[in-house]
Amino acid sequence: MKFSHREDKREDRLLDVLTDETNGLRLIISRLGAELISLARINEAGEWIGFLYRDNDLSSPSQGWANHATVMGYYLHRLKDGRSFYRGQEIKGGTHSFLRSKTWHFVEARMNEGASLTYRITPDDFSATEYPLKVSLDLTYKIDMNKVSVAFRVSKW
Repeated sequence: MKFSHREDKREDRLLDVLTDETNGLRLIISRLGAELISLARINEAGEWIGFLYRDNDLSSPSQGWANHATVMGYYLHRLKDGRSFYRGQEIKGGTHSFLRSKTWHFVEARMNEGASLTYRITPDDFSATEYPLKVSLDLTYKIDMNKVSVAFRVSKW
């Protein structure tokens, strides 16, 4: 199998493009929020056909949901009135958690036994009111055997 990774800068976003060249499968991830913004397959005409809501579209819609299909729903809980309490400690922010508004660190691209891209966010990237626990979160997108998977790893800091 042949895989490729490249960085792309579009508007104010830094994107990573991971492609399974053999099977014609492509992921595009924005480092802002470590958000999957495109999951596409190439058709017989050589065109990429996307599967996500607003696939590969970085523009702001005139109304409605502005994000793509996020894989971090569990971590992106809704904050009622911009605040919540977790283990007795207050969390403050917008209507959603802080993760989608942070630029994640690109950790590595692996091109063996499939292909993967890993991103990380640490307590150095957020305040105690955004999230009170000292943890880091790694998020890995992987293409293997013509399948896409996402893995989360939370670690004490």
